[in-house]
Amino acid sequence: MKKATIPGMIFTHILSGTRTLRECLKVIMLSASSRAVTREQWDHIIHSWGDHLLRYIGCDPVVENPENVSFDSGEPLILMSNHTSLYDIPIIFRAVPGPVRMVTKKELRGIPFFGKTLEILEFIYIDRKNRSQAIQDLERAREKMQSGILVWISPEGTRSKTGRLQPLKKGGFKIAQQTGARIVPISIQGADQILKDNSLFNLHMNVPVRVKIGKPIDPNDYVGRENGEREFMDAIAKKIAPDSTDL
Repeated sequence: MKKATIPGMIFTHILSGTRTLRECLKVIMLSASSRAVTREQWDHIIHSWGDHLLRYIGCDPVVENPENVSFDSGEPLILMSNHTSLYDIPIIFRAVPGPVRMVTKKELRGIPFFGKTLEILEFIYIDRKNRSQAIQDLERAREKMQSGILVWISPEGTRSKTGRLQPLKKGGFKIAQQTGARIVPISIQGADQILKDNSLFNLHMNVPVRVKIGKPIDPNDYVGRENGEREFMDAIAKKIAPDSTDL
């Protein structure tokens, strides 16, 4: 791991920004054309974009999946991970195959080209400042999941500024309990060192990153318990913490 020089940092950010804009324009133009685009083709664009961003910073995440969790069984699954870096996004796309779509803040919708692209690609916007709207947004996430999408949620809500796990919010857990979907806990370790202090001006290259995919947790196992919801959330938190050794 080494800190990027100022010219190297600038060049890397230009490469990443250019690649992102290029893929956004491609998605928008394909969507506007008369050509039918399958979800698998959108998946290819998403994963290719993520691979390029990781290549630019020399990051090749090591993925551990000791339980051999399958993501193509057709079973409704919710992915939950810790969130310490902007690079968590391409890292998850590298670690998990298939139609992964994240639940993200509604403010991103206003970014030119990018916001429209996320909408076309079936990402789920959520209004975190409006509780009733957030409930409707999470219902949309449930519908996407039932259509075959692997819904990825960061239950902390925002990126951790310290690298440590923050208190988890309940929205994703309620979806799991209402639908019976199992939650796949994912611990991303080391990503907070790529952009230290979450600063674009503190970029580090060749950072070793490890992704640990845990055994799916069934919300039905906690139904009927006096403190079932809290125990359910604690079980997830234990597995997605960035220093987790418990898969």
